[in-house]
This record gives sequence, structure tokens and C-alpha cells, in this order.
Amino acid sequence: MLPNLLGQSVFRYATELKLRDTDAAGVAFFAAYYAIAHDVYESFLHQHGASLTTWLSQVHLPIVHSEADYTAPLRLGDSFEVILRCDRIGERSFTLTYEFTSAVGSLAQLKTIHVAVPSRMTSEEVVSALLPERLRELLHQLQPDSSSDGNHK
Repeated sequence: MLPNLLGQSVFRYATELKLRDTDAAGVAFFAAYYAIAHDVYESFLHQHGASLTTWLSQVHLPIVHSEADYTAPLRLGDSFEVILRCDRIGERSFTLTYEFTSAVGSLAQLKTIHVAVPSRMTSEEVVSALLPERLRELLHQLQPDSSSDGNHK
């Protein structure tokens, strides 16, 4: 199981489960958690005056590894919060962890590892690139030593 994120420097994102994210039984479809997590990541950047489009002409940031633990069902209309933390920042990659929580407790935890690659890379040349400095600065706010309160509603 992934580590608990409470008590760290984090970004908090409150929302509710939408119909588009459910299966026929009205429960969150497993892949929807990744779409929601990506919304949280983009919202964090937007709140800090940045956007993924800022860097797309230089680098792409594909997910090269992901893992998830699902601990309780999330149903259509349920209110929940996603807590985002950056566990690791390297020169060319970073690791994000998302904790989905509600009044009943932990619902799921996801981890994604992103690697920077040149935006104009061919399929024959697979190389990494340096993370943009502004992105590194923002990610540092999601680490334990950060002083940001990270709230977002």
C-alpha cells in the first residue's frame, strides 16, 4: 500500500464524482481516478500561474510508471478530496502521489512517475530531458519541507 499523505505539504482539491467517471453500477471506474488525478495536477499548476502548455513546446512529461490502491468505493455524487504530494524530484523526472479521501476515510491512492522528454523526439531516439526550472520550483511546494498551505476548493 502507498504511504499516507496527511501531515505533509500538499495541494488539496475538493470535488464530487461525476456521471462520466462511473461504470454502469454508479461506482467510479478505475481509470477515472487517473483522469481526476490529472485534473488535480493541472489545477495545482493553474493555481500557481502555470500550465502544461507552457512547457509542451520544450518537453513532454509522460507517465512512465503508475500504481494504485483502491480501498473503498466512490459512488456517483459522492463528495471527496484529492490530496496531491510530490514524493521525489530529480533532474529529469518526478513522482506524484494522490490520496482520494472522504468523510468515510481513504478511498484510493495513486502514484505516477513522470519523465521529461524532448518535444521533438523521434521514435528511434528515446532520451530524457531536463525538467523545466519553473516546474521544479512548483513541485518543491508539494514536498514536506515546503511552507505552502496548499488549500484549493
